[in-house]
Amino acid sequence: MSLTVNGMRFKKPEYKTLEDCNALEDYLFQMAIIIDVRRGKREIFKNLFLKCQQKISKEFSTILYFPFLSNLEEVKTYLKENGLSLKERLKIQSSFYRKQKIKEIKNKIIDLIDVLASEESLNSPEKRHEILLKVKMIPILWWERLFSLLIATEAKNRPWSLELKRELAKSSPYVFLIKGIPFDEIEMVKIREFILKVLTRYKDEFNDIEGVKILADRFNGSLESGDFKTIKEKVDADWSLSELREKFDNPLLRSEFFDFWYMVMMNRTSDSELRSRIRKALSYRALNSAQYSQLWVLEYFLPVDEKMRKLIVRQLSKMWVSNSLVHQYTVLRASRNQPLKKILSQSSKEFEKPDFKIVREYFDKLLNSGYSTHFALYELYYLGDKNPENLWWLIL
Repeated sequence: MSLTVNGMRFKKPEYKTLEDCNALEDYLFQMAIIIDVRRGKREIFKNLFLKCQQKISKEFSTILYFPFLSNLEEVKTYLKENGLSLKERLKIQSSFYRKQKIKEIKNKIIDLIDVLASEESLNSPEKRHEILLKVKMIPILWWERLFSLLIATEAKNRPWSLELKRELAKSSPYVFLIKGIPFDEIEMVKIREFILKVLTRYKDEFNDIEGVKILADRFNGSLESGDFKTIKEKVDADWSLSELREKFDNPLLRSEFFDFWYMVMMNRTSDSELRSRIRKALSYRALNSAQYSQLWVLEYFLPVDEKMRKLIVRQLSKMWVSNSLVHQYTVLRASRNQPLKKILSQSSKEFEKPDFKIVREYFDKLLNSGYSTHFALYELYYLGDKNPENLWWLIL
């Protein structure tokens, strides 16, 4: 039994039967049950629930039989009728509100994909402007850029299209892991087909074959789902090792997209060659002009140059105090590089804290944002946090 969360696969506890009442006391198994119940699979636990009523706490039962309400007033009534304290109710109501806001974002994304399925949706400047106004209302930059790329392509606006392509090519590999929205299987198929449509239209309009390959690889690396591997196949986005070496040898390509070439060459060549190439690519100038989304490579490579290290500390410090959960996670991952963690702790009191405390505070923040709640709960669980109140995030 496994759980797929935003492209990441997490193991759930294995039980030989669903007749083991003791399983209901396992926090991770409780998570698994709630996730399945939320997906409409409550019936498979029917016998377990009947047999093990004594093992099911009042709090857990209240979560299990939550009636999937979409109105805050109805939620308030349900919680009050089930005897939750005012403090508990206020916390759950706040979580519900945030979940509903994320659902609104999801609906806007899917609605736009449905509208753009029509060939006539962007066939005039007026229609493109109308769609662009809706795109600007999506508060996740990756989605805004993807939709805008199709609009720019249909408008035959090459400079705008190329700029959007460059921005998407530099997007963080963690954007879906951290800003994860719970799309269902049907919606994921729509998203996959839409991405394929954008890439195909861009390729046909501008004949930028290399750009399409870069985007297909970047999307595949960010989504990390088997469902999206077909995109690479359909746009023929495979690279030979000789091609990758040639691109990495190009001074302009390697300095602007150093993180991308590093990503696609990982596990394709020796560590020594990879380090040699990233060392050449990651000059002070390239680092200084890099987007924060590209600095995930610092988890794997830290320049020895003192001037560059000071720049890295300044960049990561700004990322850490930003409001971006993706930037903060990038810093968290980069700090796994122990020499870098040592430098950061010497420069910031924040990083003098024990690692587990820094990580736990971050995932508490991620959980309470309402995004990627499965991932956040899983990480908190392995840090020893088994707060039963947090399980509400899985059912709302």
